[in-house]
Amino acid sequence: MRPRIAYWTGITSSGKDFTLGQTMDAWQGEPPANASMGSMISEALRLDRDQIRGSVDGQELYGIQMQIVERVQAMEPVIFNSHLAARHGGVVGVNIDFERALHPSHYVVITAEPSQIAQWRAERNRRGERDSEVEDVAIVAAHQEILTGAVHAIARQIDARVMVVNNAPGDIDDNVHQILNFLESL
Repeated sequence: MRPRIAYWTGITSSGKDFTLGQTMDAWQGEPPANASMGSMISEALRLDRDQIRGSVDGQELYGIQMQIVERVQAMEPVIFNSHLAARHGGVVGVNIDFERALHPSHYVVITAEPSQIAQWRAERNRRGERDSEVEDVAIVAAHQEILTGAVHAIARQIDARVMVVNNAPGDIDDNVHQILNFLESL
């Protein structure tokens, strides 16, 4: 039987965490567990999440990610929150081995208008919540397209279901309702 894992993803400041919080608050009955790749890597390295970028080489990160697979699978049903296609220094990368090993049943991809994402990043930085690069809108758009394409390609290989949610201001209630319907089988 395949793991009951919903992989929740989106690029930085797409509203991924906000939408997840709203979805968990609206969940009827016993909600699934919730796990975060960033928190798990932070814990393993004993670093703040914003320190991970640039502090860890690819091989070390790969090893930590592969160790996380069993921990996440043991939590099922679980919503696993992560950046599937992370961008570091201009390079967007995907750990396909991790995706295949985790073998989620569902992917929820949170997207937003690239100009809105850039604005949310700048606002979050001003508030001192996180230190996110405020990129050109065209780069934000390209990163988001790469993420969505990667999710669809991986989902086809492992026979997972995919839902892409446009996180537009004012649409949260409708989005949460659609996500809850999508995740009923989790």
